[in-house]
Amino acid sequence: MKEETTHTQAFYIGDFTVLPMQNEVIINGHSVQVENKVMQVLVYLAQNSDRVVTREELLQEIWKQEYVSEEVLTRCISVLRRTFKDDIKEPRVIRTIRKKGYRLVAEVTFGDKREKAQEVVEKKKNSLVFILVISVLILLFIGNTIYSQRDNNDFVVWQDFPTATSKKNEIFPAISPDGSRIAYAMYSDSDTNRDITVAISGVEGESIRITNHPGNESAPVWSPDGRYIAYFRQEGEKSGIYKIPAQGGMEEKIGVPYNLIAQHMSWSPDGKQIAYVDRESKRDSYSIYLMNVENGTKVKLTTPTNQHWGDYAPSFSPDGSKLSFIRGISAGTHDIFIHDLKTGDERRLTHDTQRTLGQVWAEDDRIIYSASRGSSAELWSVSKKGGKPTWLNIAGRFPSVDKSGELLVTEVWDHDYDIISVDVSNRSEAVFNREVVSGLNSTLEDFSPQISKDGTKLVFVSNRSGNFELYIYDKTNRQTKRVTDINSKYVSSPHWSSDDSQLLFNVFTLKGNADIYHLDIEKQQLKQVTSSISNEITPQWAPGDKGFYFSSNQTEKWEVWYHNLEDDSQKQITQNGGYSVKAPSNENIYFTKFDSTGIWEKSLINGVEERIIEDLHLFDWGNFVVSEKGIYYISRLSASANPALKFYDFESLETELVLNLNNIPNVAGMSLSGEERRILITQRVSNNSDVILYRNLSTDRRL
Repeated sequence: MKEETTHTQAFYIGDFTVLPMQNEVIINGHSVQVENKVMQVLVYLAQNSDRVVTREELLQEIWKQEYVSEEVLTRCISVLRRTFKDDIKEPRVIRTIRKKGYRLVAEVTFGDKREKAQEVVEKKKNSLVFILVISVLILLFIGNTIYSQRDNNDFVVWQDFPTATSKKNEIFPAISPDGSRIAYAMYSDSDTNRDITVAISGVEGESIRITNHPGNESAPVWSPDGRYIAYFRQEGEKSGIYKIPAQGGMEEKIGVPYNLIAQHMSWSPDGKQIAYVDRESKRDSYSIYLMNVENGTKVKLTTPTNQHWGDYAPSFSPDGSKLSFIRGISAGTHDIFIHDLKTGDERRLTHDTQRTLGQVWAEDDRIIYSASRGSSAELWSVSKKGGKPTWLNIAGRFPSVDKSGELLVTEVWDHDYDIISVDVSNRSEAVFNREVVSGLNSTLEDFSPQISKDGTKLVFVSNRSGNFELYIYDKTNRQTKRVTDINSKYVSSPHWSSDDSQLLFNVFTLKGNADIYHLDIEKQQLKQVTSSISNEITPQWAPGDKGFYFSSNQTEKWEVWYHNLEDDSQKQITQNGGYSVKAPSNENIYFTKFDSTGIWEKSLINGVEERIIEDLHLFDWGNFVVSEKGIYYISRLSASANPALKFYDFESLETELVLNLNNIPNVAGMSLSGEERRILITQRVSNNSDVILYRNLSTDRRL
């Protein structure tokens, strides 16, 4: 008989004390915290310790109406084994019964030992109080010598730049080699372009704008002697990499990349070269290039395969013999690599397969990098030889470190995305209407909305739980429920079947690639559909729900494919590139391309392909929907430009402006309601960034 998982009293598993209410296990007098779901699994196994509990039963009882994969349960069991230091080959606590489930083999005691367990808790509290008192006394005694006693990874916030002088976003921070100044990019007073600003470290409000140009400047980097700052400028024919004296003055153009992209650069210790991100063709993945500071000549350094998303964020080692960089294995899946500048050899330093947002070679043997494990980016430290990274307990991305290793600056963002509705029942009078989806308001990121065909439900992606998962909002009862818990990097691109009973979506996995999953909502079954080493993304049901279209780079180039669910066969549909696809009928598909702006139409009858819309930006690859009479899409001249909602008419072949928009992030995902009266899209509520300066208080100043 199944027991209810509502047990809250303390109990014993062998010599271990379990405190369900506190999600706590006491082992040899030491407290270990576990997640709520992990505790629920442990309690259920303890309540049913006289028998084998199947995996299906655990999934049903613990996750109930949530639709999760078996990987979630496997992870919980793994956490419990680590907690109890239990050997899977010779288990003392949890035994795996092959092809069945799990059984708790340790002795379980409930009831009369509760007072003893509480006594342990009180002793633990008293011990903590005693330790706290002693710690305070020690701190008072040693006074100023606290700086020499702190842990090697101990940092405190020293200053926030700028403070009251500006409320504008500060991005791309770079600290000078001597730590006295901080350069960053910030919007001008007119909010029309970004300029380079230099602030004085530790002095509130002391900053000067050293560039004043109509173009957008970003990614500043200091020369090794601190006399110059190099930066990107984006402005048509005047685009390029420039340098300017650190105190301001006459600027000088160093050179022009093949395809300018605002990414971090690194200046070599000998002052002769700048490492930056570039590619010769839009069909190529981004690589690391070296530009000669004197004459602007370019040399390609790294060569990722076309299946990789590219190389970013270069950083020279202090002695100039090596260069570290981030390699994008897939969207949201990155790792750090090291390139030997003498031999040309490359090796992979980290195996996190996490979303990595900047890295810097802090000293001769340490690299600081930002990784997003869940919804936020935090800083980590890893040896140049590899090994286990050390958490620095600092939020932020794109770190920069001074030469001494004492000071660190990072860029900290606060994102809030909500889903808004646009009434397009009369295109000439289209208006925003937030009330339709007011039940979705949160302070985190909600995006990629998809309305069910009957209009009663909305599936979307959110990081409300810490990871990016799928949620369903039910309009009838105004309830929002998480429907995935896959323990992956994140999920995206959900799409409803014609009868609203099934969902397709892609998952960026821990292995570094993207696969497509299928969720049967009525049967509460989750299934992985694709499992190749390449990336399969943006699934779209084909009419009849017997298969789906998707994008894959399995041929080392992004193309549109068709997957037949009846026999699991696949067929390549496009030959000249294809990315996000819509399939409204069995006659035509509409799709974007990874390396070209616009929307293409391809006939499934005669194979003819043509570009019908030109002004859909690369960043908006998924921001279009196909209606019976035409295509609604987002149009903007650049990633930072104000967007507009436009409509392409199938009959007249003309495009009309529907509505000027604002605060639309570069997040793909639009949805059109079944009656074609409203469009859902993601809107940015807040998107604030600050540059934060930290001081390292460790004895040897090492990070």
